[in-house]
Amino acid sequence: MWLDVAPGTKLKMLHVDPVTGARTALMRMEPGCIYPEHDHPQVEECFVLEGAVTIDGQDYGPGDYSIAQAGTRHGTIVSAPGGLVLLHWNSAAPLGAGLAP
Repeated sequence: MWLDVAPGTKLKMLHVDPVTGARTALMRMEPGCIYPEHDHPQVEECFVLEGAVTIDGQDYGPGDYSIAQAGTRHGTIVSAPGGLVLLHWNSAAPLGAGLAP
């Protein structure tokens, strides 16, 4: 089910891990859409599937990847042509955490 999260922006949750809180979702932005600035309490990974988005002044197209670390803030996200992105959020963990020694 697609949920309206901002004008011209819909989110479809694909998976939520009840133990870790990790989440994976699709976000569809209509042409000319502007998603408001927001904080990142968790790490957010973004992979552009279709169209284009501009995040913090950087343009991303199909196949491009962006990561926002926990505790950071995004400015507005703009999609002039519209876009579809895959998002994944997880708890901030030190690099290599959980790996066997």
